[in-house]
Amino acid sequence: NKGSQTVTSAIIDYAFVDDSCTAATALGSMEWNGTLEPGQGVPVALPTRHLITGTTNVRITVNVPGDTIFADDTLHYQYHRFKVVTLVLNDNFENADIWYAPRGYNEFSKNVWERGLTHKVNLVASHSDSTIWGTNLVGLVNHAGRGNLSYLYTPIIDISQIRPDTIDFWLATDMSEDCYVNLEFIDYLNRWQIVGSPNDTLWYNDGAGFVGSTSGYSYEHYRFSTNSISGDFQQRIQFRLVFRAKPSSNPCDGAVVDDFRIGRAQRSVDVGVIQITHPVHPKFGQTIYPKA
Repeated sequence: NKGSQTVTSAIIDYAFVDDSCTAATALGSMEWNGTLEPGQGVPVALPTRHLITGTTNVRITVNVPGDTIFADDTLHYQYHRFKVVTLVLNDNFENADIWYAPRGYNEFSKNVWERGLTHKVNLVASHSDSTIWGTNLVGLVNHAGRGNLSYLYTPIIDISQIRPDTIDFWLATDMSEDCYVNLEFIDYLNRWQIVGSPNDTLWYNDGAGFVGSTSGYSYEHYRFSTNSISGDFQQRIQFRLVFRAKPSSNPCDGAVVDDFRIGRAQRSVDVGVIQITHPVHPKFGQTIYPKA
């Protein structure tokens, strides 16, 4: 209650909009009754709704008799349930979108990662086919001296059967000073950690991460062995690309990424065991015979 009078009733309108091909929308309205003193708040529970895998946008509006100040009556929020995939994750971004770039709610929290066709000054192409993830698909990354911190998340990857040993992707950059990109993963303590260090071969070119511009603004192939960090993996892992621009940085194209792969390095012959299917639950002292 931001007013000076006690509120005893309100009408709450809500809408759940799924980010799907059908753009399914669930609308509803409910009445709240009680005593809400000036300067206080009260929790309100909406009806239970199953959120789809992917993004759901929520809009909530409160209507109180006599309230003529409408600017603060509506709240928008975004929920996301990550898709879970198994190895190998090999994505050229041409099929269904299974990555996630959280939406910013204003210019101060804008996420500049976008998926689609690039129409930029220097970063004008994809590495394969046509679709990329990049920092602003059109025009420069211009944060008006406020700086920027943007995240791009992979789906969750189930590695309970097969553990990855290699990450590789193609990256092109046109970044001004005080801009950089790095790759992070979430460890077994649910902490985001930077993948690799400046000393890794064919990896970061600076202590901050990937900086500057790739030669001719062309794509360069980056490959990283996960052997040094695999001990910190959970049974499910996730990565994210992080773009940072300090307030002192100048407008630039930023970065574009394509053909992202997490899996095992290709070998001529490599066969392994992933599951024992028989017997399912052997008993102590039981004699096991081969299946006929």
